Amino acid sequence: MAKTGKPRFILYEGKRYAGINAKTTHITLYLPAGRRLFEATERRRVYVKDPKYLITDLFSAHVEDADELIRPGDEVVIVYGEEILGVGKARISGRSMKEFSRGVAVRVREKITNA
Repeated sequence: MAKTGKPRFILYEGKRYAGINAKTTHITLYLPAGRRLFEATERRRVYVKDPKYLITDLFSAHVEDADELIRPGDEVVIVYGEEILGVGKARISGRSMKEFSRGVAVRVREKITNA
C-alpha cells in the first residue's frame, strides 16, 4: 500500500504483475502480465525488425508491424517473431509506428535481458 492507502501493485506468485497509478487508476504492465497478454491475444503487439534495436526506447524506424488499434498511452507488448522482448507504453498510434521513420514509438518499461 502507498501513502494514499490504495494498492500500487498487483502481485502474482510473488512477482510484480502490474502497477496501478493511484491518481488515474491506469494499469501498467510488467513482464509477467505482458506474457499473459501475448498468449491470450494478438492485440497490443508491436513487432521489431531486430532485437538489437530495443535499448531504452523503441523508435519508429525499427518497428516492423504494429496493431492498428494501438493508441498513444496504451500498454503494449514488444515482440520479435513469436518471442516477447518487453513491455512498454505506446507514445504514438500503431498506424503511425508503421508509417513514421523518426521518433519514439514505445517507451520501454521492462525488457527481457539476455544473460
